Amino acid sequence: MLCSKIFIFNQFVIVLLLSFLIKESPKFYINNDQCEKGFIILEELLNEDINEETREIIVKQTNVLKFLHTSDKFSSYSNLFSPEKFALSIMIFVLCYSGSQVYYGLIYSLPMIFQKFHNSKGKGGSKIDIKPSNMLTAEQYDVIISDILMTCFFEVPSDISNGFTPNIPWLGRKGAIIVGFMVSSIFCLFCIIHSDFMPFYTCLLRFFINIPYNILYTYASEAYPTYMRSTAVGISLFFSRVGGFTTPFICDFLFNKNPMYPFLGFLTFSSIGFFVSVSLPFDTLDRTTY
Repeated sequence: MLCSKIFIFNQFVIVLLLSFLIKESPKFYINNDQCEKGFIILEELLNEDINEETREIIVKQTNVLKFLHTSDKFSSYSNLFSPEKFALSIMIFVLCYSGSQVYYGLIYSLPMIFQKFHNSKGKGGSKIDIKPSNMLTAEQYDVIISDILMTCFFEVPSDISNGFTPNIPWLGRKGAIIVGFMVSSIFCLFCIIHSDFMPFYTCLLRFFINIPYNILYTYASEAYPTYMRSTAVGISLFFSRVGGFTTPFICDFLFNKNPMYPFLGFLTFSSIGFFVSVSLPFDTLDRTTY
């Protein structure tokens, strides 16, 4: 567990340091009268030279957009918390954090939970023992690996369904997020009250929590105007990564109390996600962006 925490912390530090090496966008430089820097980066991305005529067209189009969006409308973090966007931003950030807690929590906790589960089953028990387990047998180890692989396999059809589920007219993005969190809450509860079938329930839990976890970024990109869209998606990703960073600490705390308590945590965050997603002010399917 300590090694996992150290690994995750190191990843966080590495990503933080590498973020300072990311190049600025060409649009930013052109908007701030640093066209040459912008075209250098654009040529690197395209892997070809841009002639003068094309440069003039790009500058002209960028200036038109700059004229349409006055200076007070250029994106900043404060735009996300303006009076008209405050409630929406808070809801999306809470959803991203909650979905990440369940998604990464399952990845982190399931190997430990399965070990306790199969060790107890091997002793003839039907409930997971909170006491430290003995060393696993080869058969138990194989079953644990099989269960983990099975839960991973269930993400494949979930990822495929994410391509068309949010485009169903009567469901939409908001409806898909609601259903994902709602069904995830149900299977979290099933894992707690009917632990004998816990490995099967966790497969379905992985399937359904993957839906809102992925669709939320589509919703965030469509819920905001163009000039603040990238900022909104970036901050949503930030809250999702914070959820992933804090997951091991929360799961370890709950697991040390009882091996089944992580499912109480997943149930809590899935329920929060359900009630918050129901409160979203609108759906973004076929919504006119501006």
